[in-house]
Amino acid sequence: MENQNKVKLVKKVKLVYSVELGIFSALFAVLGILILTEVISIADWKRIAFSYVTLVGGSWLIIDLIWMALSPKRRAKNSLFDKIVVAPAGLAALVFDIYVLSKGLVHIPDGTPTDPIFHFFIGADLCYLSLVYLAQIIYHWYRPLPSLLLAADEALKEEEEEAAKAAAEASKLECQENENSPEENENKGE
Repeated sequence: MENQNKVKLVKKVKLVYSVELGIFSALFAVLGILILTEVISIADWKRIAFSYVTLVGGSWLIIDLIWMALSPKRRAKNSLFDKIVVAPAGLAALVFDIYVLSKGLVHIPDGTPTDPIFHFFIGADLCYLSLVYLAQIIYHWYRPLPSLLLAADEALKEEEEEAAKAAAEASKLECQENENSPEENENKGE
């Protein structure tokens, strides 16, 4: 019975996780295509924000991959696959940011047309991340994240503890009712 509950819970968690990733995948795909086709323009603030945010984010993705590869404790709770497939986006973002910051393409006067490299890179990066999320959906359906499995185990343990507490309280109440029942008191007096 416990195994069936675990299977159901894991399936439910995988479904929720897949839907979340599917939403992000669709959102990133739409945004990436709209930016690639220049339907969404790259305003000055978007260019500046993207460059600095991805400089930090790309660095973090590379650091996180190295940390994951070197730490058995971290590998036990996460998926190395996730870190590997997203690492090219982080590396590309670092290279792109270093290039545009060194060429001065980020801080240009207002009204100056944005270099087409921004449309291409931002759109392509978002489309790549969309594909990464799709790959994660497929991969994690068959190989769930270790942290999701741990969460399912903890949820089942909590349910078992609550059921045990409820059963203990019910038996305690039953014992108290049996002690105080009038029929038993009369029988004890005879």
